[in-house]
Amino acid sequence: MDTIATRRARPDDADVVEDYHSRCFGRTYAAQLAAGELSPPDRDGVRDQFRGWFAPGADVVTHVVDLGNGP
Repeated sequence: MDTIATRRARPDDADVVEDYHSRCFGRTYAAQLAAGELSPPDRDGVRDQFRGWFAPGADVVTHVVDLGNGP
């Protein structure tokens, strides 16, 4: 079995994580979005939030899979 390398997320991971988050949100809430019951999240705001969460010293710990081809 292949080993999966993980590491603590860094602020420069925010764009990739937000893109994944946005796709998941869109799929999960597609019907509610189409019906106008929900609005999509502010993507720039979510990226900024992730950058803060991923900053050194933040009280949130997030790990990402490191495929060796990212930032």
